[in-house]
Amino acid sequence: LGYEKAAEKLITRYYTSILHYCKNHCFSHEKAEDLTQETFLKLFKNLSGYKGKGRFKAYLYTIANHLCIDESRKMEVYPLEDKELIEYGLLLFYFLRLFHKGNLFHHNNEEGREAIWSYQLTV
Repeated sequence: LGYEKAAEKLITRYYTSILHYCKNHCFSHEKAEDLTQETFLKLFKNLSGYKGKGRFKAYLYTIANHLCIDESRKMEVYPLEDKELIEYGLLLFYFLRLFHKGNLFHHNNEEGREAIWSYQLTV
């Protein structure tokens, strides 16, 4: 019973921060929740691996980090063709420039609407 209360305190204390960490390293909220739960499962399964050296929080984040890395390795990567990469880069540059100017979403931004339409036509 004492271990259960200690485990509950650890989860309560660190769950939200580990979840935010996982959200920043994966593409879906559901996957981040899965990785967070897996982090705590791995922690409790391998608690003897923590030797008391360093901060406990760092140990927990190391587990989460390794799980996020493992998950990212499972993702398939589809390389873009040179032409697609150039088009995407130019479009991204253009939108960032408009966004920086503060007029990307302005209702009278004919230039921005034209760029969107011309990009959609080429894709």
